[in-house]
Amino acid sequence: MPETFQHTKREIRLNGQQVLRKYNAEIATTIRSNDKTTMTKLAMYFSLTQLGAKNGKLNYLLEVEKRFFLDDINFIVKKTTKAQQLALKVATLNDKLVFEVSPNFKLITIVNTEEILKKWKKIKQDIQAEFVDIDEMITNFDWQLRNNMQHFFINDNFYNFFFANIFYKEFENDKPISENKSIANAIGTIDIPIIEQKSIIKRNIVFSDITIQTNAELAIENKNFPLEKLNVFLGNLAETGTQLDLDFSYKGSYNVLPPKGLITSGTLTYSFIIGDVYKKITNINFNLIPDEQ
Repeated sequence: MPETFQHTKREIRLNGQQVLRKYNAEIATTIRSNDKTTMTKLAMYFSLTQLGAKNGKLNYLLEVEKRFFLDDINFIVKKTTKAQQLALKVATLNDKLVFEVSPNFKLITIVNTEEILKKWKKIKQDIQAEFVDIDEMITNFDWQLRNNMQHFFINDNFYNFFFANIFYKEFENDKPISENKSIANAIGTIDIPIIEQKSIIKRNIVFSDITIQTNAELAIENKNFPLEKLNVFLGNLAETGTQLDLDFSYKGSYNVLPPKGLITSGTLTYSFIIGDVYKKITNINFNLIPDEQ
């Protein structure tokens, strides 16, 4: 149950230090399509450094130190499949990213685009030499990077959650702050627009330690809501004429230290369920690694 706060407005300030901070994170997805179930869980360690401000915006360098797959009991997968090996090689494209971020800590754009394209050229050569029957995947990915790179990174579900867009906003009691967002590849390859709401659900008396809860609902009225694509997707799963509802749930939280302007951890779980023919559950979490004493 949310606590009852005095009628007051609070503003969280972003940490302005240009220091390196380390995080760990996990992204897990389970998909059941008819009778087939697949599960992937990727873990990574990365650092984030603010590079400075320009024109009222901030640049952040995000560098991945290591990433690996986990099994269903959270052990590191040492004998990876060909598909996992391919995924890890392609993921090295994200080892060094420079993001432009608003003072609210909202992702605006990817900065080092030329460096990314240059690195992709090398990765593409390597995987073409090592893997077979991936020409279509390479062609699609190559098109995305050359023609739609900003959308590819800005709508990435992990980066979209990590860059929380909560700073320098007025939180009034338990009144939520709303934001229009999109979940990439929410169902198959279909992006789904949502309306996300964030509100403070827990704080100590001096406002030095707070928990912000995030919920969301489908943006059915959004002109980009992909109803036609969803109907086509359903048609490939169920018999013609089948009427099935789309159930959506979305719940997460951030733990924040307002005096330091830091998010110390975040967790998010969302799911899409279509009758008994399709179910997709995604879990994302990240944690700030304390500085060594």
